[in-house]
Amino acid sequence: ASGCASTLWTGQRFSPEVVDSLGQALDRLKARYGNQGFELVGYSGGGALALLLAGRREDVWQVQTLAGNLSPAEWARLLELTPLEGSLEPLQYRERLARIPQRHLLGAEDRQVPAGVAAFYARQLGEARCLEQVSLPGVTHERGWQQAWPSWRQRSLACAPVERKD
Repeated sequence: ASGCASTLWTGQRFSPEVVDSLGQALDRLKARYGNQGFELVGYSGGGALALLLAGRREDVWQVQTLAGNLSPAEWARLLELTPLEGSLEPLQYRERLARIPQRHLLGAEDRQVPAGVAAFYARQLGEARCLEQVSLPGVTHERGWQQAWPSWRQRSLACAPVERKD
């Protein structure tokens, strides 16, 4: 598509332009369907995007991730990768994120987004109102999610939901 440069899926995959584009999509959904807010669910890098949206918007009530890259900066550091130039870091919004209920499902056998990323995120987030991290045995980055997600999808988080403005 026009305007879609390779940098947008490499170093700038979490850039303001990408997050703004997703925010515009959420705005269109609100306008079309009249909903007041969102629960965002993200897999892998989609977890970072869900957190970035939640950090920048007032209408995200809950976030769930599967194998989520919760801190792209820490992910690159842990895996000794080149930092993602031009990308945002969810922890830039730690004050807002600490108030949003979150569940992060981790694959115990995930080597692409190791559990250390989620542990770092939790430490940096500080006093979170509601933060669940669940390690799923036998689940890798690519395998086991199709079986695991249905049993978690309908479960309420173990904390009270954030106040909604409906």
